[in-house]
Amino acid sequence: TRNYLWLADGKNPHLPNTFNNQHPKRHDPIIETTSHETSLPVQKLKFILKQPERALALFITLVIVWLHFFFLFHAGGLWRDEVNVVNLSTRSLPGMTEDSFPVLMPLLVHGWSSIGFGSNDFGLRLLATLIGLAIPAVFWAASWTARRSPPLIGLTLFGLNSTVIFWGDSLRAYGLGSLLAAL
Repeated sequence: TRNYLWLADGKNPHLPNTFNNQHPKRHDPIIETTSHETSLPVQKLKFILKQPERALALFITLVIVWLHFFFLFHAGGLWRDEVNVVNLSTRSLPGMTEDSFPVLMPLLVHGWSSIGFGSNDFGLRLLATLIGLAIPAVFWAASWTARRSPPLIGLTLFGLNSTVIFWGDSLRAYGLGSLLAAL
C-alpha cells in the first residue's frame, strides 16, 4: 500500500481545493512512502532522485566548489598584481583610486583585513575564493526565483570554466566584476 505525505495540518496539497483542503494546487511532486515510515534524509533523497536535472546540477555545483577549493590550496603565494591590490588597500580612499581597476576591490580587501582575515596569503585568497563561489550561488538564486529549475547551462558553461576559476579566484577585480555582472 502507498501512503502520501500530508502537510502538518492534515491537508493534502495535491487534492483539489475543497472544504477539507484549503490549500490550492501546488506543483510540488508527491513524495511516496511505503507502509512503514522512512526517515527524513531518505525522503529527501527520493525527492532529489525523482528530478535528475536537479541531481545533476547539485553534482556540478559540488564539482565547482571542489575546483575552487583546489585552486585555493594550490595557488601558492600572491602574485605581483595581487600584492598591488593589498598595497592599495592600505592607503586612504583617494590613494586607492590610483589603480586601473575600480576602487571596490581594494575596499573589500581593506575590510577583509580589518576584521582579521587578511593577515596572510591564504586569508586573502580565501576572500577571492568566496567571491568566486558567490557566482554559482547567484546562478542558483536567479534560476530559482525565475523559473524554479536548476541552472544547468550557467553552471556548466560558466562555473566549470577553468579561466573563470583561475582569474575569478585571484585577488583582482575579475571575479568581483563577474559577480556583479551576474547579479
